[in-house]
Amino acid sequence: MAGPMVLGVIFGLVILPIALVVMWNDVFQAIASIRWGRLFGRRPAPVRAPQGEPRDAWQTLTADAARRSADP
Repeated sequence: MAGPMVLGVIFGLVILPIALVVMWNDVFQAIASIRWGRLFGRRPAPVRAPQGEPRDAWQTLTADAARRSADP
């Protein structure tokens, strides 16, 4: 009779928490990927740099400054 109880304890303490963590990770990623600004009518998020062109903070700062000085 101890066999099913041992399996239940293993399932409850090991397998179930791992499954919950994996499932909630997907749920949190889905929530994070929602564009909340568009959902509530705010302006869209700023466009990100293309994947092939990594930009550090200095490049972003100088590009923004150049763009602002070019606009009247």
